[in-house]
Amino acid sequence: MLIKARSSKGTKRFYGQLMQGKVRRGLLGTEKRFNANAIIGKESVQRYFTEVVAPHISTKDCVLDLGCGTGGFALALAPLCKEVVAIDIVEDFVEATTSLVIKHQLTNVSVIYQDSEQIPAEDQGFDVVLLVDVIHHLENIDQVLKEVIRVLRPGGRLLIFEPNKLNPLMFLMHLVDRNEWGLLRLGRPRIYKKRLADYFEVDSIYFSGLVIGPDSGIFLKIANFLNKPMIYPLFGWLLPKIFIVGRKN
Repeated sequence: MLIKARSSKGTKRFYGQLMQGKVRRGLLGTEKRFNANAIIGKESVQRYFTEVVAPHISTKDCVLDLGCGTGGFALALAPLCKEVVAIDIVEDFVEATTSLVIKHQLTNVSVIYQDSEQIPAEDQGFDVVLLVDVIHHLENIDQVLKEVIRVLRPGGRLLIFEPNKLNPLMFLMHLVDRNEWGLLRLGRPRIYKKRLADYFEVDSIYFSGLVIGPDSGIFLKIANFLNKPMIYPLFGWLLPKIFIVGRKN
């Protein structure tokens, strides 16, 4: 059976309804997964997102947060670079990110609604493009990657975080949620590397301890344990995320 991601229209409709409270989702719902203020305050986000992406971003960079959601990661990026442009196809996400920017008085963050398949940005306008939990939702991965190539400057970096389906909990959570089925065709480092190969030089790809949804401290403790130098080579594949660094040729 061919596993396909939802259509772009289906994704927009689902997340719009989620933000409006018309649908509910436990660990992947608005309070657990899309509460931007909670995201930025997580120790997991500080350790496995901010500290990890910081070496790939300079204070002179213009960064595109593509598929920004409610803006938690745009907020984390703002102190690291010159400018952040946060873009999403879901109007409710754009509204939430805009409110977050106003609340935190982020003068170097702008928010844009994407209402077509083309990224609303000029050619070669960004030094870095960030995609957090975006690729497995894409109806046409190649089309989006071509757009990312278009808006990246030569030598620009692509930073990707994706769920790791080798982690049993992540696999189960995505299996039971129709909106997450796109992960079932991806979710492994070698598959992502293969999909990116036609567009980017993949500099590094490894398992990550980033936990966005559940609040329980046990998940962070497990991630920290699996990241220990002597444990990671044997059991690092059990970590919840995959982190990829690519570079435009």
